[in-house]
Amino acid sequence: MPVVLQITMNSLNVTNIVRQIARLVVASDSFQHTLALLGHMTELKLGINSDLYSPMMSGIVTTYARNFNASIGMGPLPSSYTKFSDTNLTTAHDKIIEARNKIYAHRDVSHQSVKSNSEISPYRIFVELKPTLDGFIFTPVLTDIPPDRIPDIIALVDFQHKRVIKDLSVKNELITDFGKEYDLGKTYEWGVDIP
Repeated sequence: MPVVLQITMNSLNVTNIVRQIARLVVASDSFQHTLALLGHMTELKLGINSDLYSPMMSGIVTTYARNFNASIGMGPLPSSYTKFSDTNLTTAHDKIIEARNKIYAHRDVSHQSVKSNSEISPYRIFVELKPTLDGFIFTPVLTDIPPDRIPDIIALVDFQHKRVIKDLSVKNELITDFGKEYDLGKTYEWGVDIP
């Protein structure tokens, strides 16, 4: 009877590790996407006034930050991924999470660096008269992460991605049955066909 209990405990442990690996794979994918978008912005040399800058920065911030928010079925990365020995990485991480919550996912008026004195709008909005059909061009003044912070974000995301890859390697070795044979080129579903 005690042997059966031990087998059940081992099965639960493998299931837990399989779930952890799935979470790390999704995080790795997010970090790769973030790095690709950061690289693209750097190549384009986008300024903060470009129409593409804010939406691309929003994509970077939300893609990175979703790895640290609670969600049904996936959950955040372990808390170890929010701890850094380098204070620059800590600052970059904290600022990205704050920017996600107060600038990009939600436009928190209290977080805008320039506040409006207007009773009509909590944001400063400029109106330029133009010879167009409606005669107006509206330009809101909204906060964005400035381009000079991009190298710090790249360093953070690269560091996080390397941590995920290392963690994946360790966890994968814990549950891999090296006695099983698999066909090269065949696709297997994680947690179903493999490990």
